Amino acid sequence: MVTANLALAEALSQPCCPHVSRCFIVQAGGGIATNHNETPMEQTEKAKPDLSALRIHRDDDEGSGTRRGLRVVLVGTVLILVAGALLVGYRMWGSATMPEVEVARAIVESGSAGLEILTATGYIVADRKAAVSPKISGRLEYLGVDTGSRVKPGQIIARLEHRDLDAQLSDARSSLANYQSAQTQASAELEQARASLSQAQANKQKSSLGLARQVKLLENGVTSKADLDNATAQARVDEGQVRSAEAQIRAIQAKIESSSQQVHSAEARIRLVEAQLEYTSIRSPFEGLVISKDAEVGETVAPAIFGGTSTRGSVVTIVDPNTLEVEADINESSIGKITPGLTAEVTLDALPNEKLAAEVRKILPTADRQKATVKVKVRFKEIDPRILPDMNAKVTFIQKAEQGAKTEAARITVPKSAVQQRDGKTIVFVFSDGRAVSQVVMVGNEFGDRVEIKQGLAGGETVIIRGIENLTDGSRVKVKTGS
Repeated sequence: MVTANLALAEALSQPCCPHVSRCFIVQAGGGIATNHNETPMEQTEKAKPDLSALRIHRDDDEGSGTRRGLRVVLVGTVLILVAGALLVGYRMWGSATMPEVEVARAIVESGSAGLEILTATGYIVADRKAAVSPKISGRLEYLGVDTGSRVKPGQIIARLEHRDLDAQLSDARSSLANYQSAQTQASAELEQARASLSQAQANKQKSSLGLARQVKLLENGVTSKADLDNATAQARVDEGQVRSAEAQIRAIQAKIESSSQQVHSAEARIRLVEAQLEYTSIRSPFEGLVISKDAEVGETVAPAIFGGTSTRGSVVTIVDPNTLEVEADINESSIGKITPGLTAEVTLDALPNEKLAAEVRKILPTADRQKATVKVKVRFKEIDPRILPDMNAKVTFIQKAEQGAKTEAARITVPKSAVQQRDGKTIVFVFSDGRAVSQVVMVGNEFGDRVEIKQGLAGGETVIIRGIENLTDGSRVKVKTGS
């Protein structure tokens, strides 16, 4: 009983429900007990029901809905970004792992093109080439061209310092002016001496006449011996003056001749200095293309034969693009097949799908004992502006069909490297829409590094020539840049 009362008292000390103001306790005898510690007023107020707990909080519901919508949008955006990143990554991975191949065209050739008798390799060179150097030594003060510049004949491409030559030219011109002034003065003196000579000759003639008169007068006893002596002395004085004037004229003439020689010497010196000044201007010897710049402004340059460790022997190197040709090395055992004028086709690594018409220009009369080859020069029938010096070239020599011979039908050819053997079949891989498509073909005769395709191709297709080893029909591939 005591235990029950203690439990009842503990229950009465705490509210049984947070939202009900009054608690009712059921006693053991079946009655209802109230909390007698509360006043009647408090019991009345607590007896009123509290309906605030039943209010619907609409603001909270709207806020939670908005937050849920934002969470959905953010999650969707993140999923889209992740999917896009995965797709891009997959494509990049696929592109990085995709086989890289080189391609070439299946070419339709005329049957009258002739028979390919020999193929050789070589390089593009210029028959007309010049390493331009100055005629005199000097310090480079101006360079007006760069690698790749086009130049005209006589164009000034560089210039040496020439202040010392300018001073020499000024001095030579001053000397010339002095000599010319001295020559002019001597000429004036000569005119004066000639006038004096004329005067002396007149005096001599007058004194001679006076002396003759005094002689006759003395013979007639009209004049005295003293007058005759005076006339004789005057005649001799006047004759001496004539000889003196003549000597003066000869001296002045010699002076004029010396001045004239000095003038000629000064003029020659001026021409020499002017020529040396002209040598400081380095000009292009012909119209061409600058392929290398061998010196810079501030460096000392000299004629090529005087070049040293600290002196440049040339300023630029120029080639004439119109003389570009192929130098090919032909084996000694095959040189008998080559004759001047023989038709040839040139293929460049830079233009793998084009054949450039050419012909043999010259067979050099010497052989290379180390390589056992003879050098042959092959010139283009038409210069393509895309051809550049030092490019790799492949030359196919073609023997034209004899006149009146039966003309063969056109043929389709591809590089030999395009033809593969798979499962007992001869195939080529055709590049189409980013994939390698296997095509069964029938091959015919070989023509140099190409082979005839009798069946399987129509001509003009793009065939794969390198990177074929691991390809299968339908494999995705990418073409190597520059192929």
